[in-house]
Amino acid sequence: MKRVVIIGAGLGGLSAAIYLSRDGYDVTVLEKRNQPGGKLHKQTVGDASFDFGPNTITMPDVFQDVLTYGGDDEPLPFIKLQDHTMNYFKNDAPLLFSSDERTMEEQLSQSDYSAFQQYKKTVARIFHMSKTHFFTRSFTSWRDYLNPRLATALTAVKPFTTMHAFHRSLFKDERLIQALDRYGTYVGSSPYQVPATFTMIAHLEFNDGVYYVQGGNTKIAKRLESCAKNNGVSFHYGEEATSLRTHEKKITEVITQADQSYTCDHVILNGDLLTQTSTLLKTPPPAERSFTPSSSAFVMMLRNNQPQKNLQHHHQVYFADNYKREFHELFKAKRYVDEPTIYISNSSSTDRTQRRHGDNLYVLVNAPALSDSLIYDSETYRSLIFKRLQTFGVNIEYDQQMNTFTPMDIAREFGAYKGAIYGLSSNTLRQAFLRPFNASTTFNNLTFTGGSTHPGGGSPLVVLSGKLAASHTKKMTVH
Repeated sequence: MKRVVIIGAGLGGLSAAIYLSRDGYDVTVLEKRNQPGGKLHKQTVGDASFDFGPNTITMPDVFQDVLTYGGDDEPLPFIKLQDHTMNYFKNDAPLLFSSDERTMEEQLSQSDYSAFQQYKKTVARIFHMSKTHFFTRSFTSWRDYLNPRLATALTAVKPFTTMHAFHRSLFKDERLIQALDRYGTYVGSSPYQVPATFTMIAHLEFNDGVYYVQGGNTKIAKRLESCAKNNGVSFHYGEEATSLRTHEKKITEVITQADQSYTCDHVILNGDLLTQTSTLLKTPPPAERSFTPSSSAFVMMLRNNQPQKNLQHHHQVYFADNYKREFHELFKAKRYVDEPTIYISNSSSTDRTQRRHGDNLYVLVNAPALSDSLIYDSETYRSLIFKRLQTFGVNIEYDQQMNTFTPMDIAREFGAYKGAIYGLSSNTLRQAFLRPFNASTTFNNLTFTGGSTHPGGGSPLVVLSGKLAASHTKKMTVH
């Protein structure tokens, strides 16, 4: 029986573990944290629970497909959030995004609604083209890109138009343009630089739907873990892999911090490639000029003791007056924004298991990736965020107990390159479409999964990358 060691129990590692164990592989998962899911893990503040990872879920079938393959046919308890995003603007009326057609028609002018109908068809085509030609295939060398059909598909997904330019060419309502531009941040990038290809995210939210798992989205990770265990996968929590022993072009053993050794025929690395490969192989880190990291985040998880009716489960977004300046600050000036766009989610309004009384508020502000010149003070920035929310009429009466994550915390907790949430940004064509390969070009038994490799960041794509890693592993271990 072939032995596979998976380093990291994030969603990609869990997915790969299920696909391999179901097909008869001996799979061991090493995880330095004490729970599965990676960034999708549970946080608590007193009597309030939070999903650190995504507050809402798209592409629910991706998660269900993995479970079904692993022999678990029980449906995940998804709840559809029809009205999914309330967009607020300092000097204009709010704009509600919904997957309900009648609601969107009421929100938009006749001309913009007509353009929006065509937009939904366009982004659906972009998504299905991407799913067919990019999401379901591994890229393990440059030769995999030399495919005429792939080149044709690439030109069809609007790679040479920026997201902002595409939206501006279609719509007149500045609120609508700004709110749709926010989809660039779903991949940690700027809408003024990221290719319009990523408008496929709009298809997922408007056509396919926005979902939440009753009891918390972290139940996805727990169900995947349980499914993997039922197929014989061995999990070792609190065991951090620290080095790899190699012979010629193969990895022979994985060594942990406790000096435990795990022999293997194949290794899958479920972690940030820009930090973990150099750490494990004791090689120099990549040159900084070679990569542009995605944005990071400043996150607060807190209890609001005086619930407000306008703070619902779905996305609440309080936009900066000058959105373009915000992304200049994040990616060019590399500093904290003094007038940031603020995101709030309150899952307890849908699911009282997350907090029985009061609100559990997840507050997120885009932050720059770490750099030598980055200076900030957490307490000062928290105060700035609360004061800015007050200008929108949002007065949060929170107790002093809260969990705060900064880019430094994200870098330390998850080994994230410069604290970037999505690994590389997609602000250039190269980084958008030529993600790091799914397999090592140095060792022929090392495969990668996670948000920093193909097909990219976001929970569903990370799960798909686990499937691709398992498929490549099977192919390599047959020979």
